[in-house]
Amino acid sequence: MINRVILSVLVVLATLLLCAELRADNKDNNSKKPQLKKITVIESDNVYPDQRYTTLSLPKTLSTPALKQLREHVNKEINTKNYSDPAVFFTLMEWVCLQWKHHAINQPPVGTSSYQILVNAKHGAEYRCQEYAQVLNDILISYGYISRIVQLFQPGSSYGAPGSGHVGVEVWSNSLSKWIYLDPQWCIQISYEGKVLNFYELSEEIKKGNLAKLQFTTSEKVLQRDEQSGEMYVGMYGEFIQKYIGQVAVVLNMNSHLDFVCLLLGTHQQELTFQGVPVNGRIFTDNYKNLYFQVNRTTIIFDYSYEVNWTEIFQKYKIQSPDEYVEKMPFFAAKPTYSLRFQNNMWWFKHYEVKTDPVGIWKKVNGDKYDWSLTEGINTIQVRSVNQEGIPGSITTVKILYGDAPSPSTTR
Repeated sequence: MINRVILSVLVVLATLLLCAELRADNKDNNSKKPQLKKITVIESDNVYPDQRYTTLSLPKTLSTPALKQLREHVNKEINTKNYSDPAVFFTLMEWVCLQWKHHAINQPPVGTSSYQILVNAKHGAEYRCQEYAQVLNDILISYGYISRIVQLFQPGSSYGAPGSGHVGVEVWSNSLSKWIYLDPQWCIQISYEGKVLNFYELSEEIKKGNLAKLQFTTSEKVLQRDEQSGEMYVGMYGEFIQKYIGQVAVVLNMNSHLDFVCLLLGTHQQELTFQGVPVNGRIFTDNYKNLYFQVNRTTIIFDYSYEVNWTEIFQKYKIQSPDEYVEKMPFFAAKPTYSLRFQNNMWWFKHYEVKTDPVGIWKKVNGDKYDWSLTEGINTIQVRSVNQEGIPGSITTVKILYGDAPSPSTTR
């Protein structure tokens, strides 16, 4: 009888001891459970690289004899080393504008190079807006900038009088990440509320009645040459340019054909003639994005440096339900170690550069991959493409918080 009592007491004591150990183990396990660290993108302009950049009518290389000759000629005439995007665009436009005075009808022989036009101008030749645009466009390209000629049409230009069209230039600004409009005949650049405009944006502001609010930037040297006051000159230009918001057209390479893609601005009329004569190869659109797509952008693709084994996760952590999965997520949540890949839509691409410290220096990337691991807190990576002339493209920036998730934020 006594032995049975002793045995019962021992069983009770053993049970109590086991329960105490289990409670201690549970307490230890709970104290060892890590906090869930989340990977949260808090700011990003990491975008899909628009493939329409391939439709731009540009030379395949910047090393052509014609571009080299033109660049060397301009370098002898003007020093642009102290100017960067976008100031360099205005500097080159001013120089082109000063090479000759506008002549409404004097046209050089078909195929005359921009270099030859400049040589002729030194001997007194004068040319039209088309030649101003051609020369500035070719110079900008020779310096490694993406540039294009834009043709502007008045509403009703299909059977309009001479002067129903005008020609300017749009250049891609890597620093502003946008196209901007330049008028080399007048040496005019246009802004609204401090933002430099492309021609589509200009037409929109004119249609809104904001012509008087536009800021027209011109050159003191041009004003002196033409013996004009700044106020009178920009006033004349405003009256002039507002007439040309019917259509804007750009030559694009559409399925191996160079065609004029015409964006309808102030008219819905698809016009097949110009000033009463035939025009070929016109394609019409009312979607401004068909002309104003982004170029020189770099896309960051985030690949994790390890593979996920789902079976191992469920077995190792004995997960039986969705609630258990969420509860045990801190043990297996994604670790931010990346093998980044880069893609771009840059003409004349040469290499990538990366910066992981906002105040650090740019580092050249060998190839198109880069290993990057996040530390706890906010991490920033910036990437850009660089072309054959050493011109860097627009910067892509991604900021990521690793740790406790922040309150909802806006991704730009």
